[in-house]
Amino acid sequence: MRFSQKQPGLALIELLVVTGIFALLLGLFLPAVLKAREAAAQTSCADRLRQMGTAIHQFAATHDGLLPANPPDDAPTEHRGSHVTRVLPYLGYEKLARAYHAALDWAHPDNAAVIKTDLPVLHCPSAPDPQRLITGIRPEEQGGTKFTAAPSDYVAVTGITNALVPALFPETFDRRGVIPTAVPRKLSDIPDGAAATLMIVEIADKPNIWRAGKRVDTPDTNEFGYGAWAAPTNANNPRGYSWDGTGFPGPCPMNCSNLYSIYAFHPGGSNILFADASVKFVKQSMDVWVLYALITSNGNEILAPGDY
Repeated sequence: MRFSQKQPGLALIELLVVTGIFALLLGLFLPAVLKAREAAAQTSCADRLRQMGTAIHQFAATHDGLLPANPPDDAPTEHRGSHVTRVLPYLGYEKLARAYHAALDWAHPDNAAVIKTDLPVLHCPSAPDPQRLITGIRPEEQGGTKFTAAPSDYVAVTGITNALVPALFPETFDRRGVIPTAVPRKLSDIPDGAAATLMIVEIADKPNIWRAGKRVDTPDTNEFGYGAWAAPTNANNPRGYSWDGTGFPGPCPMNCSNLYSIYAFHPGGSNILFADASVKFVKQSMDVWVLYALITSNGNEILAPGDY
């Protein structure tokens, strides 16, 4: 009796067919997995911003309605820190709040352990490198102290920068946001409406510099603590950039530069915390003038529901 032997070439063809089918299935399945993963990260990001909004409102409730401010970096007598250092107890970090010396510079050696503490609530899961550390040396007039600080992807909105005056705005226009660096605002003092005024936005992965989806630089020096949650510079005057992120003013409202503009790692837009503690996913395609209208707390702009 003779037995036929299977051709070796046939096994190879079968292997190629199986491999091709597997590659096809993987190509169909992988984008769905990545899309689901980003959707989960975007939801988690929104939840963390919502937690910050609740903390800010609790702070205001116990401080005569005043919102926590980010004072100027060289403020001589005020609380030396950021809106985050003020709301630590309301975020569940009571022990950390007690250890923070508010009368000292945020980067003072006595605050070193506090500012280096990582706060997961301040990380967007879609952003890269949540374990990065912010390092630098303070200016000589602020002590010249070396510091190492933990980061935040979420930044307070102080208003519209005077760098856009007079190109886009007259000097007399009220460009203040709800967390200005000068006189603190009250929750009840937002004529444009808390539901239509930005409070905290994503400006992720600082101090690294990103332009239109590409990381282009990491500054050698960072004396003011850009990107650190404890620094007064954890605030920004967002503005529109060119589409390539190289300059302003421009038509791009977000995700074109993280230098002085909203920048998130979500496709198509960014999560934003509004002054009423709600979180909305704002579209990158919105008009840049809508962004400016959302920044001001007393600009008297009228926005339609579909504008953003």
